[in-house]
Amino acid sequence: MRKRITKIFILLLFSLAFTFTISAPVSAANVTFSYTTNVYLAALDITLTIYGTADSIEVSDSNAYVTLDMCAGCEVVVETTSRRIMTTDLSQNPNLLCDSSKSWMTINTDQTVVITPDAFEVCTSSSGGGSSGSSPTVVTPTNTTVVINDDAETTDSHNVTLSLAANDASLMMISNDPNFVDVSTWEDYAISKSWALNAGEGTKTVYAKFRSSSGGDSSTVSDTITYSMPAEEEQTPEQPVEENITPIVGSLVKGPGQSSVYLLVNGVLRPIPNSKVFGANGYGWEDITEINLSSYSVGEDLGYPENYNFIDGMLVKGSDAKVYAVSNGLRRWIKTEAVFTGLGYQFYNVHNISDQQLATYGLGDDIISTNSHPDGSLVKYSTANNVYRLENGLKRWITTENAFNSAGYDWSLIIEIDVTETYDNGMNIN
Repeated sequence: MRKRITKIFILLLFSLAFTFTISAPVSAANVTFSYTTNVYLAALDITLTIYGTADSIEVSDSNAYVTLDMCAGCEVVVETTSRRIMTTDLSQNPNLLCDSSKSWMTINTDQTVVITPDAFEVCTSSSGGGSSGSSPTVVTPTNTTVVINDDAETTDSHNVTLSLAANDASLMMISNDPNFVDVSTWEDYAISKSWALNAGEGTKTVYAKFRSSSGGDSSTVSDTITYSMPAEEEQTPEQPVEENITPIVGSLVKGPGQSSVYLLVNGVLRPIPNSKVFGANGYGWEDITEINLSSYSVGEDLGYPENYNFIDGMLVKGSDAKVYAVSNGLRRWIKTEAVFTGLGYQFYNVHNISDQQLATYGLGDDIISTNSHPDGSLVKYSTANNVYRLENGLKRWITTENAFNSAGYDWSLIIEIDVTETYDNGMNIN
């Protein structure tokens, strides 16, 4: 009998931490789950850890592969500490990354996807993933530290300040638990962060780990501090938490135990449809307030800010079916679906914007051929790891990860091209 878990509309990145493990045959059932699911494949004796959101997860009768029923806006990361090479039945296999401890791939699609780990072959960090969809060499953050209150030995407050450091880090994860069970998502790397210690007196430990933009994870580091209650606090009774919170107009809110996030404007809840819109509006996860939503009506979905700048290489569409590539500040219609897929574009990278916003970009020539990519595209050849930006018909090598990140480029927009698609070399981007 197949093992199947069906989600009840949980949006990626708006989930609370929870782990569900499938390790024995179970009947098909509706189960609410959040963010992390462990799937054991007995035929291969490996466990896949699946982060994110899918409509359902189904293990084959042979216990040798997993089928994910994806949805619009769904995104998952599939990871295994066995470091096996994984392939899918998609026309373009997602990038497979690996380091010394695991292999993983990110899947963004609204299709059903079959994921098959290899029975024997493992990837190596030196190969950049060991698959046809390999990406630039994975960098692991180094010189990582977390320090509480400037390395003080004691504190009389549960609210402390963390000082963080890591080379080549773009994301970080902080927790009061060594297994990070109380946190489900990575946050942007910062050198300082306000933090709340666990309740109670005694020695408190804070743990941190870091991730580079190419997907490499550091080992966990930690620091300790001893909390002692001030004498005057011992006589202060604990104040009850106020249940009815009046949110500020224009604030981010969500219902108790729910994952959907809204912008509250003039008594109307405007749903935030995905993490791209959330980030484009400059919102932070720490700004979300949990309230009772029953007294508010729901309005239109929130969109991108009117002044949001879609840079060269991005894909956009308005209310009709036409998809455009932004190139040299113009929108160029990708004429057919065959051209779209032939150029290696992915539908999950298309930004839905208002017609008014779309009209701010002038019309360029239609894209009707798969022989070359438009200016502004980020490309790499299937036979090498170098990433290039196309400008004026030339390819410019982006020489380092720091140069890539400093220029504000997006790793998800890198397109793998065939060696037959040639360009003359331009100046390197350093």
